[in-house]
Parts: sequence; structure tokens; C-alpha cells
Amino acid sequence: MFGTPERLSWKVLTIAVIFVCATTTCEACFISDCARGGKRSPGSALTGAGHPLRQCISCGSNNSGHCIGPSICCGDFGCYFGTQETAVCQEEKSIPVPCESKGTPCGEYGHGNCVADKICCEEYNCSYDANCTTKNDGFQKADSSSSTAFKRAFKDLLEDKIFSAMNARRR
Repeated sequence: MFGTPERLSWKVLTIAVIFVCATTTCEACFISDCARGGKRSPGSALTGAGHPLRQCISCGSNNSGHCIGPSICCGDFGCYFGTQETAVCQEEKSIPVPCESKGTPCGEYGHGNCVADKICCEEYNCSYDANCTTKNDGFQKADSSSSTAFKRAFKDLLEDKIFSAMNARRR
């Protein structure tokens, strides 16, 4: 049915090697395929695989920001989306050890991080979050909310930057 015992053992060995390679490869956590909470989710100093967390790649002017996703760079200056300042962030996808983004959890499900004043980012998008405020020791959640006019202005600015970045890529 399966052939000679020699062929059967080679088939079993081949399947075992493929299985081991596949499971080892799948353990890595890349920006786009991480477990709940994301590659940059705050928590313990070690990942599930026992690797220590590292600082995310520096980006932006004078490397004063950090990569949030493959095309997002944020810092005290705000955020860059799909610009030359974010080009270095593509490297983050190839590093299997997760990095830790400075900032407290934010967003609808707590999967984002406060990365700049009033800005909450996940791997591929950022949004306005009145609870994100800067302090001298980093980014924290605020207790008060801002006005609706400010929210609208920020949302418009964010959409304009994303739209501009998308148009720049098409050229």
C-alpha cells in the first residue's frame, strides 16, 4: 500500500521535518500576524517564546521617533505615514523578536498604544484618542476629554496625511 519500509520511513521523516520547520517558522511574530494584543502590546518583559522585548526601530527626524508599523513612525513630533521617514520601519517586519512601543494601551479594544499627544496607533492605523496625553515620563491616558472641534480637526488632518501618502505612492 505505501511501498517498501524504506520509502515509508523516508516519507515519515520528510513529513516530520516539514512539520518542525513549519511550526518553528510560525512561532515568529511579525508586525502583521501577531497574537491578540499585537507585537507591541505592553505586558511582561518576555514574549510567549521567552525572548526579551526590545526597543522598536528608531525613525523620523534625528531618529527621535519609533516605528509603530511598517509605514508609521511616531514620536514627540507627531506621526509620519508612508513617508521617507517611515522607510526604515519596513525592516521591523523581518525581525522575529517583538519590540515594545512606549505608551499605554488605548483604542476601542486596547490593542493600540498612545504614541503622541492625542494619537493612538495600532500596527496599520492611527486615530484620535482624547485620553492619550504626553507627560514628562512618556505617554499616559488622560482623565479629561477634548472638544469636538479639536477631534474633528485632528481627524481631518490625519485623513489628509494618509490621503497625501497614498497619492505620493501612486506617482
